[in-house]
Amino acid sequence: MRWDHHSTDRVTAVSPTASVSVMLSPGTRVQLGFGQYVQYPEITLLTSPLGSRALLPMRSVQAIAAVEQRLGARTRLRAEYYDRVDRDLPFQPLFDPRLLRFCEEAIAETVGKVHKLPSGPLHDAAEMGRAGVPTVMMFVQSLHGISHNKIEDTKEEHLEQCVAAFDRLAEKTIAAMA
Repeated sequence: MRWDHHSTDRVTAVSPTASVSVMLSPGTRVQLGFGQYVQYPEITLLTSPLGSRALLPMRSVQAIAAVEQRLGARTRLRAEYYDRVDRDLPFQPLFDPRLLRFCEEAIAETVGKVHKLPSGPLHDAAEMGRAGVPTVMMFVQSLHGISHNKIEDTKEEHLEQCVAAFDRLAEKTIAAMA
């Protein structure tokens, strides 16, 4: 039995575990195991604008069954069955919360107003975020809302503003890493 308490979100969790190993014969053993485990969310998920201190710990119920046969003094044959069921998994943001904040600040400082835009196809940046690489996307307005098309066009003024905002985003990111 394991007892955990997280001081940031004040959540307590109990994790029972049990296992047994039985020798069926001098060379054959059966093992069974069961456990309920918890993993508290990372501190960034508890404290970021996309997270919450109310997030529950992630939980999993795991079971294992194994049969092991000794074939010699140094050789064993083992077959295992493993099962895991997860619950209370938090939504994992695709984009880094700090970079999102820096991006919004950079845009607000450059043009005064921030428009949040969900990205339908999610681009390659989302895959980088899923892989754990800190990622954010900044869009520049396309004329008539046309994007990913040969007639896509953007005002030069908007491109200049985007470059300025991107420069501010880079400065904020570098300063945060220093």
